[in-house]
Amino acid sequence: MAKKAKKKKAKKKEAPPSRLELLRNGLASRVFSPVFLFLAGIMLLSTSVVPYASRFLPDLEQRPEYLLPTTNIEMNEPPHWVPRDLVEQVIEHTNLPSEVSVLDADVTREIAEAFALHPWVKGDVVVKKSVPARIVVEMTYRRPVAMVEVKHGVLPIDEDGILLPANDFAVADTKFYPLIQDITSTPQGSTGTQWGDIRVETAAKLATYMMQEAAKATETEPSLTYWQQFGFEAIRIGTRKTRNIKPEDIHFELATQGGSLIVWGRSPEVGPPLELDADKKLGKLADYLNRFGSFDDVHGPYRINISHWLQTTRKRLSAAPIRVLR
Repeated sequence: MAKKAKKKKAKKKEAPPSRLELLRNGLASRVFSPVFLFLAGIMLLSTSVVPYASRFLPDLEQRPEYLLPTTNIEMNEPPHWVPRDLVEQVIEHTNLPSEVSVLDADVTREIAEAFALHPWVKGDVVVKKSVPARIVVEMTYRRPVAMVEVKHGVLPIDEDGILLPANDFAVADTKFYPLIQDITSTPQGSTGTQWGDIRVETAAKLATYMMQEAAKATETEPSLTYWQQFGFEAIRIGTRKTRNIKPEDIHFELATQGGSLIVWGRSPEVGPPLELDADKKLGKLADYLNRFGSFDDVHGPYRINISHWLQTTRKRLSAAPIRVLR
């Protein structure tokens, strides 16, 4: 019996370690493993030594191969109406320094923000940098579509009614664009912002439509817009309503160079069922010219209405209407 008791006691001594003991032993073996100690040493070194050591390293940002004069910033090819000195204008009107480093983490953001403020720039700006020092700015440029007649001259706008820099246009350039008349308001903000009058912004949509290319250039002839092809002079606003105006409330007339008026109707953005499709109106204008040869003749000037769905009518500006069958 005594031997059996001893055997049982021996068995108890040989019992496997508990889970807690296993966990402690495993954790200790991992913590004091060579790999763990090596990684811990690197972390300690990076937090204690590297910050002080970096003070003694050379400042690479100021090396010549990483520095670029901001006047050497490149941009995607602008159309002919955008001023050639756009980069210089951006530098002058923003806080861009005379020189930047392509190693500067903030340089692309700062340059993008500076260019986005320019009134000729539309939408997002993408800035790319490379080494040796080079910075290229990619952006969309605003396109002038009309001149708004004001008390002391004309002011250019784009397709959204955004005011553009008037000083960037020569007098001869302004005659190329549709002239928007009958506007009594003045711009509510600076260049690069909307005019602030829905009549101007809606007229800009009509001007944009008329400035589409109607005839491509040939070896002997330049390209023509619809505006040029039909010989229009101005966009006139027939709506006299001044409060709570919507685009569908605004009606337009197109003045010809000979003094006739084309009753166009609503802006192209207001289509059927409220308004005849703009392309069909152009078809009516072409049919009229094929039949009569001109909007203006010795018996004119005329008031020619193409806004009807089925027929075109005309009358002398001081006579009874004459129906023109199609």
